[in-house]
Amino acid sequence: MNSNWKGASIIIALVVFFLLFAAFFQAFVPKWKGQISAFAEAVQTADGVNELKIALQKADDLPPVYPIGQVRKAAMAGRDALTAIDAIESVSLQDGPLSRMQLLGLLDQVDVLKKSAKRARRAISNVPHIFLTEEQKSKKSTVLEVLKIGENAIDELAQMKGAVLEHFAEEARVLVLFQNQNEVRPTGGFVGSMLIIDFEDTQVTGRFVDVYALDRQVEDTLKLPAPEWFFPLSKEISLRDANLTRDFPDAARVYRYFFSGIGEVPPDTVLAINLSIVSEVMQRTGNIRLEEWGMNMTAENFDLLLSFLVESKAAGRFSAKEPVLDVANALMKSISEYDFNAADWADFDAKAYMKNGNVLLDSQLSKTAALSEQWNTEGALKWDADTTDFFGVDFVSIGANKSDRFVWSRIAHDTNISPSGVAKNTITIRRTHAIREGELSSLLGVENWPQNLRGLLDQQTNWKLGLGENRAVVRLYVPVEAQFIAGESPTGAILNNLSVDGKFRVFTVPMNVKPQESAVAQLEYTIPLDKGSSAWRGYSLQFAPPLGVQQATFLKYISTASEAQSLQQTQNVGLPVPFSPMIFRAVASFEEELNN
Repeated sequence: MNSNWKGASIIIALVVFFLLFAAFFQAFVPKWKGQISAFAEAVQTADGVNELKIALQKADDLPPVYPIGQVRKAAMAGRDALTAIDAIESVSLQDGPLSRMQLLGLLDQVDVLKKSAKRARRAISNVPHIFLTEEQKSKKSTVLEVLKIGENAIDELAQMKGAVLEHFAEEARVLVLFQNQNEVRPTGGFVGSMLIIDFEDTQVTGRFVDVYALDRQVEDTLKLPAPEWFFPLSKEISLRDANLTRDFPDAARVYRYFFSGIGEVPPDTVLAINLSIVSEVMQRTGNIRLEEWGMNMTAENFDLLLSFLVESKAAGRFSAKEPVLDVANALMKSISEYDFNAADWADFDAKAYMKNGNVLLDSQLSKTAALSEQWNTEGALKWDADTTDFFGVDFVSIGANKSDRFVWSRIAHDTNISPSGVAKNTITIRRTHAIREGELSSLLGVENWPQNLRGLLDQQTNWKLGLGENRAVVRLYVPVEAQFIAGESPTGAILNNLSVDGKFRVFTVPMNVKPQESAVAQLEYTIPLDKGSSAWRGYSLQFAPPLGVQQATFLKYISTASEAQSLQQTQNVGLPVPFSPMIFRAVASFEEELNN
C-alpha cells in the first residue's frame, strides 16, 4: 500500500512538473522568440567586423537556459573567432623577420578559429525549430552549411602546423614561384619573380628575387638541352625555363638543380602560385590605387598593368622588376585594411581552386608532402588504373607575344569504339585570338594615366601585352600504346615523342594565331581497349587539363561502329565543360553483330 502510494505520488509530481514546465514555456516562448529575432536581425544587418562584434554582444541579453542558451554559445564562439582574426591581422609581415613564436602563434589562432566554428555549428544545430520563424529555419540550414564549409577549410590550414614545425626542425628552405598564367607554361605560367623563405632556429626570413638576376649566375656548362619545339626561343634551358615539364615534381627537381649549380641552398619545398589568386582577393577587397604610378588597379587589369610596368621598363632598365614589389606592397596594404566578411568568400571553393592547378606544392619533407597529396597540389600526371584511356594537355608560349590573356582554347576529343577492341580518337584544337579593337587600352585605363607613362605603350609593348601574334605549342599526353595515324596544324609539323619519364606518348602541336583570327589543328590516333569483348566494350577517359588555364573548354564525344546495338554514357559526354580534371565513361553493346 505504502509502495503504491509512493509510485502514485511520483507520477502526480511528474504530471505537475510537466504542466508547470509547459506553462512556463507558454509564458516565455513569445518573449524568447522576440529576443532571438532581434539578435538574428542585428547579426544579419551587421556591416563589417566591427558591427558584427557589437551585434554578437547582444546575445548576453538572452537567458542562459536551454535551448536559448545554444544561441548564446554560438555567439560566444563567434566572438572568440573574431578575437582570433584580430590577433592574426595584428601580425605584420612587412616589419622584418617573423619570429618562430609569432608564426606558431598565428597557427594557434587558426586552431582557435577551427574550434570556434565547430562550437558555433553544434550550438546552432541544437536550436529547436519551435523557436524559429519559417525564414529563420531556412537561414539556419544555410548558416550550418556555411559553417561546415568554413570549418573544413580552416581544418586544412590548421594541419599546416605540423608542416611548419617540420620546416623549423630541418631549418628548411621554401621557394615560392609567382607564375604569370598569361605567359603559358606547363606548370601554370612563366615565373618572373620568386620568394625565398628560410626557416631558421628562432625566425623565418624572406627575400624577393628576380628570376633573371639568378639566371645570370647560371654558367653555360650548367644549362640543359631544350626540346626541339622550344628552339624558336632557345636551344638551352636555364633557370627561367625550369618549368618546361608538365609534372611539377620534375620542375621542382630542375629548380633544385639550378640552385645547387649557382651556389644557392636548394629548396626543400617548392610552392607555385599563379596570378588568379590576386584576382580572387581583389574581387573582395576592391580596387587599388598605385599612387607611385598614378594608376588604378582592378581585379580585371592588375595582371596587364603589372606586365606593362615590367615590359616597358617603367622603373628603368636596371630596376625593371621594381613595380612587382610596388604592386605586392599595395596588395598587402589593401588586404590588411580589408574588413573581412565571410559572406564574401562563400562562393569560393578552395579545394576546387587548388585541384585545378592554381596552387602546386612539392616537398622533400614528409609531412608537407603528405599535405600536398591531401590537397591535390602535387601537379603530377597520374593515370587512374580504373580508366581505359588518358588525355592530358598543356600549353607553352614560344613567341614574342607572351600573353594568352585574350586567347581562348577549345579542344574536342571524339572516340569511336569498335567491337574489335580498337578506339579511334580524333582531336580537334581551336585557338581563337579574341582581342577586340581598343580592348587593351580600355582594360589598362590608359586615358587616366600620367602622360609620361602613355608614351611607353609603344608598338613593341602592345605586341607583348596581347596585340601581336600568339605563338604557342599544345602538347597532348596519350597512352604509350597510341598509334599516330595523321594530323595537321596550320603552323607546322606535329611532333610524336615519348615523355621524359616514358609513361606517355606526347603529340606536340604548334598553334600560332593572329589577333581576331582562329587557328585549327586536327589529329587522329588509335589505342587498344583491354576491357570487354566483341559483344561489348567498356570505355573511360581520364582528362588531365593544363595547370592553371581558365580560358578554355573541353568537349568529349563517344560514338561506336554503326552496327552497335546500344551505347550508354555519362552525362558529361557531349557537353562543353571548363578545363577541370574529370572522367568520362561509356559502355557499347555489340550483341546484334555477335548473333549474326
